[in-house]
Amino acid sequence: TFTHPGEYKYEIYSPDARNTARYTLHCAVLNAGQNKLNVTAVMSPVGSEEKFDVAYYPIIVADPPVAKRITGDSPRYAAEFRFLFKAVSTTAEGVTKLPMPKDVSEQSVIVTVLGASEKETGYMSFYKPGTYVYEITELDDGLVGYRYDKTVYRVIYEITAGERCLECKTSFLKDGEPVELLRFEFANGYTTPRAPRTADPYRPELWSFNLGLSLLGLLLVM
Repeated sequence: TFTHPGEYKYEIYSPDARNTARYTLHCAVLNAGQNKLNVTAVMSPVGSEEKFDVAYYPIIVADPPVAKRITGDSPRYAAEFRFLFKAVSTTAEGVTKLPMPKDVSEQSVIVTVLGASEKETGYMSFYKPGTYVYEITELDDGLVGYRYDKTVYRVIYEITAGERCLECKTSFLKDGEPVELLRFEFANGYTTPRAPRTADPYRPELWSFNLGLSLLGLLLVM
């Protein structure tokens, strides 16, 4: 029975001298939280170089929210903005599909924000040590009056094996430069679209203008 985290090694052999087989039992005991221990055991022949792959309890990480800020004129209605959050790369051995937020099966997801607000991207669980890189950008949907933000954010999770569990160090890049942030902020400039000026018979200030054009036309005909 294990009572403390750690790595334990045992040798197994028969007391009968005629049986020369000897085995090594490796046990990795990790802290699983809530006063529980997680044990991984591998047995191999003595002297073999069989790899001992330790299974760690996952570490759960929350991504910063995506935030939309609008500058310039004030829009009459809250527009919908879309952002692409995608997996980029990892150095984790044997990992070909990076962890993604809950209920996301693909390696990318669209995050939608309504107006000047923010939205959480979700939680991700990491099971193996390594460096995991993700990227988030705004999608240009061509909404009239808006100037889209071309910023490219990258979030880098460095997952390492601690003495008792996995540990995480998070860093961010904004257009390739290191930054500290609490949210992925995108700023859109907005200019109220101007409708083309047209003649309106119900607008008195246009009557004199239209009348002048009519008189000019008569004079040219004469």
